[in-house]
Amino acid sequence: MRHTNRAVSGAVRYLYDVLASGTLASAFLIGLIHSNVYWSAQFFGWEMGLNQSLHRTYNDPVGYDCAFYVWALAITILVFLLLSVLSRLSLTRKMLRTIAGVIGVAAPLTCLWFVGWYRPDELYSGWTWLRLEGCGAIGCAVLYACNRWPISVAGTIAVLTLHGALWVHAYAATFQIYGSCLLTPPISAYFSTLIWGYYMKGSVSNVAHRGSPIAER
Repeated sequence: MRHTNRAVSGAVRYLYDVLASGTLASAFLIGLIHSNVYWSAQFFGWEMGLNQSLHRTYNDPVGYDCAFYVWALAITILVFLLLSVLSRLSLTRKMLRTIAGVIGVAAPLTCLWFVGWYRPDELYSGWTWLRLEGCGAIGCAVLYACNRWPISVAGTIAVLTLHGALWVHAYAATFQIYGSCLLTPPISAYFSTLIWGYYMKGSVSNVAHRGSPIAER
């Protein structure tokens, strides 16, 4: 039983590492493209090149989506490898596992903050109150990480789903003239946070039952 639990825990940890890496990578890429004229022009060039290779018009959304996911995948791999290296160090392993969900919740907010800073005309009109909601969500994630979250599992999932839906809407409204690929950060952040919460709950349960004869079977 103990080996089975370790295998499940390892699989869950691996899954949320992948999702967290994808969230950070996609949010970083969007922030980079939409907050820097140079990289915006570079990305447009990659988009046109891919459309030309696929025998499509220069502004076809397929080229934009392909360019985004190619670069997002490359950055995801780099972030995942970096997290894997850092998690091998005892000084950073526990810290990374504890704050992974907090970072996942903060990534979409941080991304739109950069976009709003450099290109405010493109930003969702409800950005002011959405910032407050995002900061509140980060605070909730911190409470959960510190085992101080007072809401039940079902209630937590409902609150997280509402939070994710708000941010999917915000991204859709902000980037409505671009491809649907730009919805990646809030969607991946939602699932990343769910898996992180499941892993954290399992970790707390394992600590609580450590030393129990049942746990040793």
